[in-house]
Amino acid sequence: MKRVQIVANPSAGNYNSKVIDRLFQGFVHAGALPKTTPAGPGQPLVIDDETEILCVVGGDGSIRHTAQVALATHPHTAIAAWPGGTVNLFQREHQRPTEEKAFAAAVISAEPIAHYAVSANDTVCLGCASIGPDAIAVANVSEKLKAMIGRVAYGVSLLNVVFKWPRPKLIVETPSGQFHGEAVYIAVGRYFAGPWSFAPTADRREKAFHLLVFKRCKRRDYLRFLLMLVRRKDMQANPNLTILKLNECRITAAEPCASQLDGDVGPALPLAFKTIDQPLTIV
Repeated sequence: MKRVQIVANPSAGNYNSKVIDRLFQGFVHAGALPKTTPAGPGQPLVIDDETEILCVVGGDGSIRHTAQVALATHPHTAIAAWPGGTVNLFQREHQRPTEEKAFAAAVISAEPIAHYAVSANDTVCLGCASIGPDAIAVANVSEKLKAMIGRVAYGVSLLNVVFKWPRPKLIVETPSGQFHGEAVYIAVGRYFAGPWSFAPTADRREKAFHLLVFKRCKRRDYLRFLLMLVRRKDMQANPNLTILKLNECRITAAEPCASQLDGDVGPALPLAFKTIDQPLTIV
């Protein structure tokens, strides 16, 4: 019988104890031995040595925090994720049923998948990262509004950025050379901000990530990027974008710049991104 540790943040806006209970019973029904573990502000995650599967209940940020602890202390423990966040890119990438009993059964019977995360300085990034207008929007999003209207709150915050448009001077150092730009995007997986993708061939099972650099990022350049994104156009057709596939890069700026990792506020620049040698095991 597999031992499953169900991890959830009781202080999160989307926390639902009934979902936790149904997941617990679902794992029991699937023949596992589950236990629940609260984790969040003031409650650091402690992974039991006998745990075989960590089931994270939460959004991409919660999954990222759990993955960081797992990589540091229990790198061979498998991770599953119940989508309890706002955008849930991880769930889009590793699709599982959204009914608790079916989810538990799928996790227990799943073939493990290797997922190569990326380090951003000392922080783990699982899906996507950026330095640009949307990173500022993430940094300034209203948590109260987010709780009320979900992902639309990010759009409201981005509209506020339009009135004071950032154009930082970024330097991106890569094994292929040095690039100058005004915004940077990194894709570990396919999805960004929902069902869209600026790097549709990105694969979390690959020991590499995709880098996109805006040579110039005026309002109209960013609008063109968004229109290409929602229309699923090939970003290679935009001469304002430099797109590379690599496993490390370093980004610096002359002035302070916001970054975002998996939809959360990321570290300050300079930022060094590198594919982590030890893959996560996903079920």
